[in-house]
Amino acid sequence: MNYKQQALQKEADNGKLILQTQLQNAFQQYNQNLSQYNYYKSTALPNAEIIISTAKVGFKSGDIGYIEYLQALQTATDVQLNYLQSIIQINQSIININFIINK
Repeated sequence: MNYKQQALQKEADNGKLILQTQLQNAFQQYNQNLSQYNYYKSTALPNAEIIISTAKVGFKSGDIGYIEYLQALQTATDVQLNYLQSIIQINQSIININFIINK
């Protein structure tokens, strides 16, 4: 190998290492996003539904006032929005992985 070929090979090796690192980071981010999604789906969303149903019953029976009812609904809505955001983050992770793979 002459000097030019060695330089090109070193550049190619460096590029490969950079892509491998980017891909590893992208998969790590995907796994974090997937973990967050699974938490919302399995734990937080069911709890939000419980909050809503409990608040409805409490408000109808007079155990809680209008403000407490609205606060409970806001909490449940925040959880539902965070769940949807977690889906967006997973999709963005997948797009990023595909982008790196197709470089």
